[in-house]
Amino acid sequence: MSSLNPLTWSLEQLSRWVDQALVRVADSLFRQVVFAPIRWSQMANELYRTNLQLALASLCLGLIWTLIQHMWPIWERRTIGTSVFSLERTVTAALMAVVALPVVRGLLDFNDAIVRSFTTHLPTAAVTSSSPLELSLNPLLALALGAIVLGLLVYLGVFYALRTVEVYILTGLIPWFMVLWANGRDDGWLKNLSRELLVAIFVQCLHAMVFWLFVQMAVHTSSLADEFFQAGVLWYMTKIPDQLRRLFGASGGRGRLLPWM
Repeated sequence: MSSLNPLTWSLEQLSRWVDQALVRVADSLFRQVVFAPIRWSQMANELYRTNLQLALASLCLGLIWTLIQHMWPIWERRTIGTSVFSLERTVTAALMAVVALPVVRGLLDFNDAIVRSFTTHLPTAAVTSSSPLELSLNPLLALALGAIVLGLLVYLGVFYALRTVEVYILTGLIPWFMVLWANGRDDGWLKNLSRELLVAIFVQCLHAMVFWLFVQMAVHTSSLADEFFQAGVLWYMTKIPDQLRRLFGASGGRGRLLPWM
């Protein structure tokens, strides 16, 4: 009967095309973006090495200046503020700055292993196709759900693109935050940096766990009810970064890139 109505027939065809396109988009997105490991680029290595060398030089100069102030107190009165570099803090900060990159790479490898354990034997497309009967009965609803699911998929794709940049930037900033810590600054900034880096790294394995639970719970009856469930799961995945941030001790945060700045 719907074929007698050109508008209804057009909506059915469009909803079927959108439904099939979402399956392909979701499969490609989850394979190549969401569950893909971060490839540590040469540019990120160079950024870290440059910052590390400059930070180590700053630590040495700060320690020398502190010794000068202790040996000649007159210099302390001629400066604005007092440098509080200590040998213990300086050595600790230098060591932590040097080992930061291997530690971050190790955490990423650990996260990747968890992600693989949850996703290796699962279908990567989180969006299942609706049945022709459901699409013919509810073409507008199917289109609306398809638009919602597509928007959430795009959000996740952008989030993971920014996640890679965020990990690069936060890792590159570690040496300078160690300089601030060695100078006796409040360690709250260092805690925020560590928390944001942990969130950026391990949010992927939590997404993999949620995806695994979704596949286990999904009945795959190809109904619009399943599409509601799929949209709800994808929406929940967008909220995981804030929940993980609170788990690591943050009092707030809206899931933005570098929210501590």
